Amino acid sequence: SLSDFLALPKSFNNRGNIYKQRMAQSGETGLYNAALEEYEKTKSFWNEATSPYEWATIQKNKAETRCKYMDKKGFNRIIAETALGEIHLSLKYQDETTAPYQHRRSVEIKHQLDTLLAVDG
Repeated sequence: SLSDFLALPKSFNNRGNIYKQRMAQSGETGLYNAALEEYEKTKSFWNEATSPYEWATIQKNKAETRCKYMDKKGFNRIIAETALGEIHLSLKYQDETTAPYQHRRSVEIKHQLDTLLAVDG
């Protein structure tokens, strides 16, 4: 049914969030990859042109996953720069008025990444 079809990307996002939280606690690399894979599955449903808000949320979730991974495994410039690019994409569609929570989280993640990248030089 249509409602089942529309629920699929939400379930992929939710599973990604579960893996992200479990990985943040354990640091397990497999969970990091599993989270990113779940977020990638949403691409067939949510893209920048047709679902900018949802797509932006996925970009924020991927960046947050990368940050939590680095919290456990240590700084990695490539991962940090990838995450920063994702955060810039998320901020493109989620501002303080239309998405206050998502915007605030993205700004927090951006600040964390800017700090990491500045310290690393």
